[in-house]
Amino acid sequence: MKRVVVRVSERFGHVTVTSTKRWWLENWWKGGAPHSKHRSCEAVDFNVRGNPRKVIAFLKAQREVGGYKYYPGGHYHIDNGRRRTW
Repeated sequence: MKRVVVRVSERFGHVTVTSTKRWWLENWWKGGAPHSKHRSCEAVDFNVRGNPRKVIAFLKAQREVGGYKYYPGGHYHIDNGRRRTW
């Protein structure tokens, strides 16, 4: 996931990572899924400026990315699970 975040930064500019590893209680407080990839440090949440459609298209093209999601305000989630969005 680190390599993907570096590539995002090279393409779209400054990236601010907001979440990586979460312990179970933190994950629960944040409303994360019970088996969230954050619990095993296999997910990253970050903010980056840029056209959301272009950022998502870029993320989908990265072979390491399984799950991905855009949240309003420039907030993204990526993980290395199976290919999906929600």
